[in-house]
Amino acid sequence: AVAMGRPYVTVTPFVLPGTPLISLKIANTGQSPANNLRLVINKDFYKFAEKQEGKNITTFKAFQEPIEMLAPGAELTFDLAQGFKILAEDADPAVVPSTFTITASYEFSDTKVEERNVIDLRPFEESTQPRDLIVSELKEIRKAIEKIKE
Repeated sequence: AVAMGRPYVTVTPFVLPGTPLISLKIANTGQSPANNLRLVINKDFYKFAEKQEGKNITTFKAFQEPIEMLAPGAELTFDLAQGFKILAEDADPAVVPSTFTITASYEFSDTKVEERNVIDLRPFEESTQPRDLIVSELKEIRKAIEKIKE
């Protein structure tokens, strides 16, 4: 019964539809709040492969300070970088690692949970994202409007 009503913090990489951008979603997919949530990344990861101040995801507040409560259904989304930057042969793993671990520690009722989420972005190299036909059609309409304007 506890399993059905508890919080579940999930960490999932995904490709933003219609783009080469790989993002990270941290969500509470459970039925109750995840209290005192702490997120820790084991490696530096620089957003968009730009090694400069303010781009290292490990320094973001969500990974530095406890989150008092992540409600059921709540999601945090962080852009990582384009797949071709992360998975390039010459990609610097100190800037955009293709594998890393995010540990989520949180509480509910009188229970403390610590879950390790191994994130492996390498399978995205050969994957294809489904095309959104509506987006494709809208692009074609925009092109046609641009031609009419000329």
